[in-house]
Amino acid sequence: MKTCILLFTSVLAVSSCAHHAKKLARSSDRETNSPSVLRTSKLHFPPVPTEDRVNGRNTNAYLASKSANSLERNAFIERHAPTAKSLATKYGLPASVLLAMACVESGYGFTRTAIYAHNYFGIKNQSGRLGDVYQLLGQPNEDGSPNDFALEVVGGDPNRIIFDEPKRRTNRYRVFRNPDAAFEYLAGTLFQNTRY
Repeated sequence: MKTCILLFTSVLAVSSCAHHAKKLARSSDRETNSPSVLRTSKLHFPPVPTEDRVNGRNTNAYLASKSANSLERNAFIERHAPTAKSLATKYGLPASVLLAMACVESGYGFTRTAIYAHNYFGIKNQSGRLGDVYQLLGQPNEDGSPNDFALEVVGGDPNRIIFDEPKRRTNRYRVFRNPDAAFEYLAGTLFQNTRY
């Protein structure tokens, strides 16, 4: 499984972040102290059904608040490149793979899980208690029936379900103190576990 993940993410690294990976390979190990490009008060996510019964869709829970422009993409990569390179040296993983995964999974830092949980990799914590995890409200069920825990299926649309959220577990994500901790967890815990 670990080999499959590394192979898949390597393909992503080549296809979606190839020019950034080349830049990373040529760049020095300098730290960047660029200010965050996020201003959470100005972010507007596509709605889920509990936020907008007409336009809300469960699949919107995964979407970023915006499509990152080239400056924001570059700033994201420059901000996280030192961490990725350090972990590459420490664990023998390609820095470009770690960065590509972060770019794709977090929408360059603009998804709900990236912003509210510093979780750049979609790492779940289904056994975590509410309050200790970030619950991605409105996310479609990923296990069992799509209607498990449904309070209402708005207009009969299977992508407009309002859930009894406290009972759900498949939409609970690990919370990290900062993005670097998420990188460390992925590289040092998940990728080092033979199960993956």
